[in-house]
Amino acid sequence: MTADGLGVVDFPTLGDLLDAWYEAHCTIPNTLGQRIPFHQSDWQFWCTANHYRVRESAKWDPAAPPLAQAFVYRRSLVVAPQKTGKGPWTAAITAGEAVGPSMFCGWAKAGDTYRCADNGCGCGWEFEYEAGEPMGRRRPGPLIQLLASSEEQVKQRVRPTVDDHHGWSAD
Repeated sequence: MTADGLGVVDFPTLGDLLDAWYEAHCTIPNTLGQRIPFHQSDWQFWCTANHYRVRESAKWDPAAPPLAQAFVYRRSLVVAPQKTGKGPWTAAITAGEAVGPSMFCGWAKAGDTYRCADNGCGCGWEFEYEAGEPMGRRRPGPLIQLLASSEEQVKQRVRPTVDDHHGWSAD
């Protein structure tokens, strides 16, 4: 941490929930081709935390969910050199948007827990919220838009597939 607080996550975000969800559900191949849990690097977590930064004034109404209005930012753009981990990170974000807890659904009270079983996933994974933390849920009908220079890049770089052990994997 620097004196100006750069890198300090002192704002409400679904980033912690999604970071744990990615590790439990997304895998990447190691140098031997074996599937290992995806762990975000510091820069990846910083981008995730900011992308899913929740407005402190956000209110949950199940009849009229706030959707994008719950978040401080509506879009993100990450530009970085080759081999920094943009592809696996993008695949994890995509998997999270498809079937993960990427939708704001209120503020946690003591004892509140996200359970995959409540959201159509049979893996048994759970995440215990801290009181006052924003809660997430699976989007009922996600719209996922990917941008690349060609269709072939999207097919090669972001291809979530089912992994028997963890659920989603990213090549």
